[in-house]
Amino acid sequence: MLFENTNALLAAAGIIPIVILYLLKPRTVQRLVPSVMLFLRTKESKRLTSLFQRLIKDPLLLLQMLFVVLIALAAAGPFLPTSQAVVQGNVALVIDASASMQADGRFEEAIQRAHEMLGESNTIVLAEKLPILAVEGASPTKAAQVLSELRAGATSADLASAILLASQKLPRGEGTVVVLSDFSSYEGDSPITARTMAMADGHNVVFVKVGRASDNVGIVSGVLERAHAGYAYTYEVRNYMDRPVSFTVKITTEGGTVSERRELAAHESKTYTVSNVHTGTTRIELDVADGLKADNVAYISIPPTAKRDVLFVGRQGSPAHVALSVPPENNVLLGSREQGQMEFAGIDVVVLADEGLTTPEEMGIGIKTFLEAGGSVVVLGSDALLKDEVLKPLLPVEVVNTTNETVLMIKRSHELVEGIPFDEVSVKQSLGAIPKKGATVLVSSSDGSPVLAYWSVGRGKVVYLGMSDTGEWDNFPSKPEYPIFWLKLISWLTGVEDVNSYNLRAGALLTFDEEVLVRTPTQQLRTNTLLLDEVGIYTVGEQKYAVSMLNPRESDVNAVGVSVQDVERFSGEGAITRRQSGKLDLGWLAILGALTAALLEMVVLRRRGEL
Repeated sequence: MLFENTNALLAAAGIIPIVILYLLKPRTVQRLVPSVMLFLRTKESKRLTSLFQRLIKDPLLLLQMLFVVLIALAAAGPFLPTSQAVVQGNVALVIDASASMQADGRFEEAIQRAHEMLGESNTIVLAEKLPILAVEGASPTKAAQVLSELRAGATSADLASAILLASQKLPRGEGTVVVLSDFSSYEGDSPITARTMAMADGHNVVFVKVGRASDNVGIVSGVLERAHAGYAYTYEVRNYMDRPVSFTVKITTEGGTVSERRELAAHESKTYTVSNVHTGTTRIELDVADGLKADNVAYISIPPTAKRDVLFVGRQGSPAHVALSVPPENNVLLGSREQGQMEFAGIDVVVLADEGLTTPEEMGIGIKTFLEAGGSVVVLGSDALLKDEVLKPLLPVEVVNTTNETVLMIKRSHELVEGIPFDEVSVKQSLGAIPKKGATVLVSSSDGSPVLAYWSVGRGKVVYLGMSDTGEWDNFPSKPEYPIFWLKLISWLTGVEDVNSYNLRAGALLTFDEEVLVRTPTQQLRTNTLLLDEVGIYTVGEQKYAVSMLNPRESDVNAVGVSVQDVERFSGEGAITRRQSGKLDLGWLAILGALTAALLEMVVLRRRGEL
């Protein structure tokens, strides 16, 4: 025990005058005096001895001496030296909120550890597909409140970007960045690289690993494709366990639920197909006991499609006419150049196919008016285009001749050519053409002639496809992708999004021209930019977006994204905290003891009748 003021201990000498006062204090004593005083001198010799015995036995003297000593101790300031670990002042917490952090309470563990590491000033960054700044420069109380409101998403995490964002929010050369993660996987740059960059700004960067090994079975991919009776959804299920697993697949539509029993061997994956997926929402769920629930379900959304009126000017039963007639949302009307003047009111798209005829002038006037009003026209390849003076000014290309065998090449990425194997089409005859200024060329032949191009005329669009629909120039009509191409083309021209734009992976970003009301799987909000970080159905107006995890890396919850050695090398409480010396004050004990002595003295005086 040490003292802040040792000189105050001299006050304990106050017990000396108390003893003297007790010695000099006169006492009234009743006694009997004998007639014989023979032994008077002997008794006086024993008086001093009996006096000291009486003093020692007097409780008041002892209590008063104890009171003086304790007051002296209190004045001297007794204390015990202490040393404790204290979190540094500026702390930036980077919390991994990826899908794998939902496995077996990993995210909850990270939040608990984060509470223990709060400093005087706290910044919290949530690591998802995009880093999210949850709070900056907050007090421990405010930071604790924010931590309690956080949740893990269903996306991957860009840990490096989150670390750099956290580092930017700290004063240069001060503070610590604490990264709490399972480190199973990450997107973007390596967290080790980001740590080096943050340390170059003078910040400590500490890795804190959370979680333990977990079992998992999940849906890791899903593809929605057009089928004759609607749509077909093909999905892949993978078993990440070291043992075989049996589970039930529940397929729920607006019409009810169908269950199927499945089995997978250890580390095996299989694909399954759900046929006849129709308009509305569909839910595919794995009923299995595992650590991660977000990848046990996949959602499908197919919006109702309005009818599109298509005027096909060409031969009935031609490949293009048949392909256009397949989708139930297309209302295909048949026409011919031989009719001359035609009525285009209420038509969405006009397709001018190969009839071996040039376009009559009166029809050309109607087509131009139709385009200026916002309509769309598709012109197919034909020998007649070489001398068709009516269509010549409307086309995005100048047709100059016919060519023999050629090879097609995709020149530009576009939704119209995505998934369409133009490079596999065998071409025996095509048109030689030159693109006009302002035209966009998507596909060309080996000699550079545009084969698929478009441009704007008035408020409408003209699409040029330099391939005949008779099936005599090439084998494109025999390809299974031929009707899909026409579906894509009509949907694009009429502004109808592809059905896959309503079925997205977690982590996708939706942007709107203005703030809209969005109902997510867990809340309702207004925004013009929306990160889809939950699994479920998002509703925007009348449109429903299905969001599924479909992420094999995040489903592999036991993967090692950052090596165990690196995590251990960059971890440690010593880097998060500093040792701070302190004092354990004992003066209050001395004061408490003095008050107790004074109280006991009052009790003694009360019993003697002196109070």
